[in-house]
Amino acid sequence: MNKVAIAFLTKDRPELTQQTIVPLFQPDRFDLFWIDGSVTPNGRNAPLLEKIDRGAVFELHQNIRGGADAAVAYAYTKMLNHHKYYDYMGIVENDVLLPGDWFDRTMALFRMGDVNGFQVGAVSARAYEDRILFQRDSGYAAMHNLGYGMQILSRPAAELHLKYFRTGNTRENRKVFMQLAEVDVGRWFPWRNLDQAIVSDWHQDLVLASEGYASLALTPSDVEMIGQVPPLKEQGLTIVKEPVNVLRDDVKFENYIARLNAIYNGEYVIDTAPRIPLLNHDGMFSTIFAHHVGALGGRYVSSNHGIGDVADNWQLKWSQGYGPFAYEAKQKGATIELPINGPCDLVVSGGKKGGRIEVTDPYTKYRAFPDLPPEQPHQPFITIPVPAQVAYRTLKLVAHDPGVTFYAVCVKDEQNWDKSSSFDWDKLPAVEPLKE
Repeated sequence: MNKVAIAFLTKDRPELTQQTIVPLFQPDRFDLFWIDGSVTPNGRNAPLLEKIDRGAVFELHQNIRGGADAAVAYAYTKMLNHHKYYDYMGIVENDVLLPGDWFDRTMALFRMGDVNGFQVGAVSARAYEDRILFQRDSGYAAMHNLGYGMQILSRPAAELHLKYFRTGNTRENRKVFMQLAEVDVGRWFPWRNLDQAIVSDWHQDLVLASEGYASLALTPSDVEMIGQVPPLKEQGLTIVKEPVNVLRDDVKFENYIARLNAIYNGEYVIDTAPRIPLLNHDGMFSTIFAHHVGALGGRYVSSNHGIGDVADNWQLKWSQGYGPFAYEAKQKGATIELPINGPCDLVVSGGKKGGRIEVTDPYTKYRAFPDLPPEQPHQPFITIPVPAQVAYRTLKLVAHDPGVTFYAVCVKDEQNWDKSSSFDWDKLPAVEPLKE
């Protein structure tokens, strides 16, 4: 019985799918989950094309929408919760063309950790030059970012990735890898020294390193990216075609591995470790995104005497660079009950058309009822400050118009956390129905 599962993520572009699915037809090595979010008729019919060998697809999941991050969360949720109990699971997107022998060589990277005495959480057949942390002699590199395009995670790593699933910023990543590897990745990654929001796959490898797991990739990387618009060169990306010797540092690598092992064994903790799923902005304030308010004890309900729940009153809105999930009110009366300690700023928007939201604080008697403007490309949301000094109470946010969207809450004080809480696809609201 296979102990590895691979999710093939597709959305339209069937001309790419027909090429990139072929190296994934290896039913003797792994189970293939096809996760399709196509919206065009041609894309949605791709699994039925005669050129596709459906016999090699273990499970087919269609109409999985809500954006790329939702597809990733769906894939890992389904694979982690599957009755076969996989030891390893990964994803491949349909613009990544793998060589025929990719699987055995990629899985061998997990054994590289066993041989050299450290824990490997994630591996990839694909490596971009600017994502390398340390080049090694044995045909691989330690990475600070693998990306969602192609990766395989151990079961513990997949669980950590889902638990702390969120976007981040470049400063956070720079601090973690400087503490652990004595390397400032900001010297060469795309944003250099800028304090820039980054999407959720960058946060994944930070989480794994903070918990004592290394991310490794094959170098050279015998992978082709197809259908890229704009081309990789214009994106500032270069696939590793030969070892990047300028990034070789055996002493720092050994120190890095020693620190990872100390963290894994419970002997060492770094200050920036993501023990709770919030984004900390250098101690000034922290951001708790919409999909993690359950860890505060918060919930999404209806103002109509508690009738309904998140599925009845809220729908998912993809916010790739900030969240990456926001909750959009489906109807008037959609309510958020949000336990908060101290002052906070609510990050909200009026959606496409604008709308009203009512905020009440039962402790301070503060009440706000602002008109929220429609979202603009360069100003998608606004903040509503809720003042307080020493106060732990449950704020109530009520949408008075459909489309009002809740993104996050920013706090300055320590919060009460349910550390047993976790995130997965099943905690997200549904996506707006596809219009035929």
